[in-house]
Amino acid sequence: MTATSASIGPPYKRGQRLTGDQLAFHRAYVIRAYRSGDTIRTIADATGRSYGAVHRLLTNSGVKLRQHGGPRATSRARQTDPRTPSAPATRRGARR
Repeated sequence: MTATSASIGPPYKRGQRLTGDQLAFHRAYVIRAYRSGDTIRTIADATGRSYGAVHRLLTNSGVKLRQHGGPRATSRARQTDPRTPSAPATRRGARR
């Protein structure tokens, strides 16, 4: 699922208590969306639940959460731009 496909979530009103089959369906939907790459915030917006409710559902279900952020900007530039050298270039004869 992607951010666009997650918007087709279950039609629950914000704050509505889920029980039984509704909860089971919602849990399966949230886990599937998260494992396919959607963020907790995207899933929360798509399902009408809060960030905390989605986070709690995932952790209570035993889903291993992804880390926040990504590689540092310098590392990311080196990985995506083949022209960027892997080590800083030094000038010959430069004063130290």
